[in-house]
Amino acid sequence: MPIHRTSLIPFVTILSACSLILAGPGAAEESATHPARKYELVCKYPPGRYVVQHSTTTRGEGFSSVVLKQTRGLTITPADNKGTRRVTLQIERLQTFMPPRLVWDSDNPPAKPEAGSFPHYYRPLLKVPLTAVVDAKGEWRDTPRIPDDVWKELTEIMPLVKKIPQETLLKEQFFALINDQQRILPPGPVAVGEKWEGKESVTWPPFGQVLLTMKCRLAAVDGPVAVIEVAYRQVASGKVGATGKASPPDLPDLELTSTVRFNLERGLMESRLSDSHFTRESDGQRRREYSFIEETISPRPTPATAKAQ
Repeated sequence: MPIHRTSLIPFVTILSACSLILAGPGAAEESATHPARKYELVCKYPPGRYVVQHSTTTRGEGFSSVVLKQTRGLTITPADNKGTRRVTLQIERLQTFMPPRLVWDSDNPPAKPEAGSFPHYYRPLLKVPLTAVVDAKGEWRDTPRIPDDVWKELTEIMPLVKKIPQETLLKEQFFALINDQQRILPPGPVAVGEKWEGKESVTWPPFGQVLLTMKCRLAAVDGPVAVIEVAYRQVASGKVGATGKASPPDLPDLELTSTVRFNLERGLMESRLSDSHFTRESDGQRRREYSFIEETISPRPTPATAKAQ
């Protein structure tokens, strides 16, 4: 159950006043001379093998809830003498649920997935390792390339993909969880309660320019884990026609709020929970859709640890 912060204000105010009375007049002076501790949130790309779990639950007007699950393998190599690392992602399993029923599972597929379904779109990328090279600052230095036969199958299923550069498709979709770490982290050390903002413009043919804005806040630090609250907004500009007016964008505007847990010692995101809502055009009608997204990154168990569990 969510906690309404406003309901805590009177109690916190009374508690603060009592603590000042008990501590004496020097307490306020002492707190003023000790600035809040600042934390460095830096993505370190720690080498190792990880499991990435991605689950999206979508509901909307006119259809039942659908749960889409992906299990991905993530491998990060140690840095070379220039500080660059190789980051490899591979979809290992796809599952679709219409709760509580399992509809399709790539580990035990009863048949080819239904045309237009989630696994139908992603199936060409199943078991295909894609590798990016990032520098010491986490910036991309070499973009993965989708094998020609996989790209051919993918574009036959989704013809629109042909108009999107592979680099954009991979960074904004396939590697989104890894790429977003760089976007949401602050430019310098921050204290609990501090806020910062980010903005980026991405070219997404045929949608035009897509503006991403992020408002972030360091909500708490729980041991080695920083808790970051993020409010995303994605707005597509659309294409400008002969009249000089922008046509309605094909990509729906999206608002999304996330809670991110970032491991300060490891320098890697542990989890992200997100709620999003957007309006989609379908069959000549505008429908409101909502999604809940849960993403986790955890070290892959070794045979020894798996046996111990």
